[in-house]
Amino acid sequence: MRTATLACVHFVLLLQLLISSGCQSPKPNKKLTPNVRTPEVEQSLVTVPLPPGGGGAPTVESPPSKPAPATPVPPVPTSEPVASLSVSPPVSPTTPSLLSQSSAASLPPFIGLTSPLERDRFSAGTWQSLNRWLSTRHWPAAEIVSTHSQSTLVNVTIPTGTFSLQLGTQRAYWNGTLVQLGFESRVVSRDVLLHSLDVEKHLNPLATGGAAPWSGPRIIVVDPGHGGAQPGSRSIAGNLLEKDLTLDWALRLRALLEGQGWEVHLTRTNDFYMPLAERVDFSEHSGAALFISLHFNSSFPNQEAHGIETYTTTPQGMNSHVTREYADDPTRPFPNNSYDESSFPLAVRIHQSLIALSGSADRGVRHARFMDVLRWQNRPALLVEGGFLSNPVEALKIAAPAYRQKLAVAIAEGLR
Repeated sequence: MRTATLACVHFVLLLQLLISSGCQSPKPNKKLTPNVRTPEVEQSLVTVPLPPGGGGAPTVESPPSKPAPATPVPPVPTSEPVASLSVSPPVSPTTPSLLSQSSAASLPPFIGLTSPLERDRFSAGTWQSLNRWLSTRHWPAAEIVSTHSQSTLVNVTIPTGTFSLQLGTQRAYWNGTLVQLGFESRVVSRDVLLHSLDVEKHLNPLATGGAAPWSGPRIIVVDPGHGGAQPGSRSIAGNLLEKDLTLDWALRLRALLEGQGWEVHLTRTNDFYMPLAERVDFSEHSGAALFISLHFNSSFPNQEAHGIETYTTTPQGMNSHVTREYADDPTRPFPNNSYDESSFPLAVRIHQSLIALSGSADRGVRHARFMDVLRWQNRPALLVEGGFLSNPVEALKIAAPAYRQKLAVAIAEGLR
């Protein structure tokens, strides 16, 4: 009996031991599951930026994503938003292309974009496609005539002459004569663009009538620059004064023009100084239809500059080519701006004649706003710089009466 009782107790103890050890689940070991971030976990962490100055716990930034492949974009630098540029849409197949296929292949895709359009803030900032301008008039497409490392020259042949553009610069040529544009021509998507003001003030007048002879009333004021207590520049050849040289030039021109039937008025016929405002009044009272002021240039002490320049008043919206430390406000109009489109072709014609007959270097038809004698005129007006008295070679030429006679003949022929 005692043995049976002990066996029963042993059985109960064994049963309790089995229940406590085999029928319960073990607790998980946290050391077996470390907190490791996989790449997939990192990519799922998105940082939500806090408001400026806001608080909150720092967030975990997501790793930088791989950059997308760069797509070439035409560089059109401008101080104005790109949206302000009016670029023509692609030309339809029925419209002749700007350049032949062979010419277009040799044309660099983007030329003349090194200088930002800083002057656009003074103007409408619009640009015109030369392709569209030509095609709407049913004129031949432009063609490349030369390409080199510095620039590309594109010719536009129209009924009145040939207009050539040195792309990426303000330089253009009308039948070979240098004309300074107000803005750099440029290429975007292989289409030549001209600023709308250059089209309006330069290209359109030449396309309409070319550099045609003067057709208005033959009443002119010829203005010998300086005089009296204002001697102007001094020549390095013989110490001749600009005021005496311009007077001699004007007297020679008067004789030639009167022989062509002109009524000629000189602002001075001897050595005295007439203020610039009075020269403008003189033109009003004389009933002049045209005004030409005669000068000689100087860049002393620089003795290298040489050549002839012809100026008209700078059109509103453009910067002047020369300021000579005077204020140049492109937003301000002047009375003479009403005659921009008639002054410019005449300046081109006279300048062509001066370069051809004098043999001097061509410094171009330019614009300036500092010359009161031009900008207050109520008629076509221009100013001629007949050469540099600071250049030893040119100063010797100007000192010769025969050369000044050539200059007079050139202007008279330009007005014929």
